[in-house]
Amino acid sequence: MDIKEQKSLKKQFLIYSIGILNSLQQNLITPNEAFSILFKPTVTEWLIENKFDKELIELIDKATELEDIKELVPHSYEKILTELHENALKQLKEIPEIQMGSIFWNKNVLKMFET
Repeated sequence: MDIKEQKSLKKQFLIYSIGILNSLQQNLITPNEAFSILFKPTVTEWLIENKFDKELIELIDKATELEDIKELVPHSYEKILTELHENALKQLKEIPEIQMGSIFWNKNVLKMFET
């Protein structure tokens, strides 16, 4: 995967992450749903294997813990959601506009969601 494709995919991951985190903050979805959509270890593993930057990997990895955080440390849940949301927004602002033709998930990304 070249740098241009990686930046495009990073932007997509961040856009989806922001939407999911916003939905969690509004209680429109559960942490379990967020886990099944995007915030799961297979995504973190794929990002590591494909040498994405540490910031994105840490964001997704931390988000995989949201269900446990809500259950085990409920008083920290909203704060962590806010931190993750702000972190994703910050990262997204740092990525320049991408070409529309490059915004679709590639076959390798789609494979990770087949499970």
